[in-house]
Amino acid sequence: MKADPSEPEYSMSCDLLATEGYGEIIGGGQREENLDTVLHKLKEHKLSPEAFQWYLDLRRYGSFPHAGFGLGIEKNSVLDLW
Repeated sequence: MKADPSEPEYSMSCDLLATEGYGEIIGGGQREENLDTVLHKLKEHKLSPEAFQWYLDLRRYGSFPHAGFGLGIEKNSVLDLW
């Protein structure tokens, strides 16, 4: 998720949580469109850029500011929209 420009310790995202053990119903946020930022975060979290080439290519060849969300009461969302 994209970091909040005014408070970088927070992300531009939100969750809707249900009570009584149902957990997250909706999770969404703004995606990071800057390739250099994504590469820095991969390195920071010790993740292999090779495993994310498809995602990096999306950023490399013309990404734009956008957001998305997932909807569902199970861990594997019943609906995932970009």
